[in-house]
Amino acid sequence: MQAALTGHLVLATLHTNSATAAVPRLIEMGVEPYLLSAVLRGSLAQRLVRRLCPHCAAADERLASKRLLDKVGTSTLRKHGRGCDPCGGSGYVGRVAVGELAMQDSRVTEALTKTGSLDAGTIDALGAKGFVPLRQDALQRAAKGEIGIDDIMALLNGND
Repeated sequence: MQAALTGHLVLATLHTNSATAAVPRLIEMGVEPYLLSAVLRGSLAQRLVRRLCPHCAAADERLASKRLLDKVGTSTLRKHGRGCDPCGGSGYVGRVAVGELAMQDSRVTEALTKTGSLDAGTIDALGAKGFVPLRQDALQRAAKGEIGIDDIMALLNGND
């Protein structure tokens, strides 16, 4: 905190489930809330997810359960990698980062400091700054065919 107060750019890692959980975590670690509003500019949460092979990704004919569809919000996101020579038969090539970036301001930091969570107005303020929740980023990547439904479910089950 001292380095950040003197104008230095400080990058740090924390173990949290979301970008907005950084403020309560820092307070738990003993950082004074008034310091956070002075120095915290943003927080990023990310998860690495397997990237579907672009050569063999195809529509997934498996029927998704109603519970699954309710959880992800759509039935059009079913793709899987069948396996081919370029991916070594796995259906996946590399990984892609799914993430959320919360740009902090005094309103957001104050809300997180007081309650540990965000009210609807503060979430709207984050949205106006381009905040895309981890879940939404994962769904957007699935809609593009980058990741599969199984990986979305693993990601969401880890966060919920």
